[in-house]
Amino acid sequence: LLRPRVLIYGTLILGLAVAFVVSLTLRNPLRVDVIRDRGVLGREVAGGMIENVYRLQIINTSDSPLRLRLSADGMPGLAVRAGQGESDVVEVEAAANKLVPMVIRAPAGAEPGAHPITLRARARDQENRSIETDEPASFYVPE
Repeated sequence: LLRPRVLIYGTLILGLAVAFVVSLTLRNPLRVDVIRDRGVLGREVAGGMIENVYRLQIINTSDSPLRLRLSADGMPGLAVRAGQGESDVVEVEAAANKLVPMVIRAPAGAEPGAHPITLRARARDQENRSIETDEPASFYVPE
């Protein structure tokens, strides 16, 4: 017959072990930190567009490389370009960090000031599971 103390502590240890395994299984292997370019909040560029510049610190903790598609929501007509290739696709090696320059453009005519937007990073891993993360940011429209 087990003592009550052994039964209680055994149950607690088993609960902690189960919680640890569940947290490892459900963790998101992708993290994105958004860093605004402090030099220019927003500027008007050719074609009547407003441009904001960001840097993304992309962290891939998975065991396989990821091909991310970047997008932005929150204002009509947002266009995203990242990296040196002027594309919305970025590749990050397995278990690596990557600092990526990103430009978001919107048509001129929006209300001046800061507008909340959401930056989205989407990928598929080797098992074809969806990996995604959303990060809040702001888009500045100059006066």
